[in-house]
Amino acid sequence: MESARSRQIDTDPVYSIFTSGSTGIPKGVVISHRGVIDYIDWAVDTFHFTADAKIGNQAPFYFDNSTLDIYLMMATGATLNIIPESNFMFPAKLVDYLNEHHVTFVFLGSFCACQCGQFQYF
Repeated sequence: MESARSRQIDTDPVYSIFTSGSTGIPKGVVISHRGVIDYIDWAVDTFHFTADAKIGNQAPFYFDNSTLDIYLMMATGATLNIIPESNFMFPAKLVDYLNEHHVTFVFLGSFCACQCGQFQYF
């Protein structure tokens, strides 16, 4: 294992993701260790994440939005709550879940965020 680690550099791939993006044509994108490190360092510095954070994950693990949740948890020791999909059909139910689990951060799409914005949070 040590031999393999000694040959790695930060531009080596950490994962690949497949997307059709806006073109509708499937393509693979390779993400480097450095890309993930820089992204998570930026998020921690910008949003002041600590081990006390409770992150709500709403994206499937095969979707690129989930990487923020996963790597933030790993980098800070925060708690990751995987939000059941059924909560996204009813904004009030989602807000109830976030309050019940004291979720302090969730990366929501703009439509979902607008729908939830009218509710009271803890």
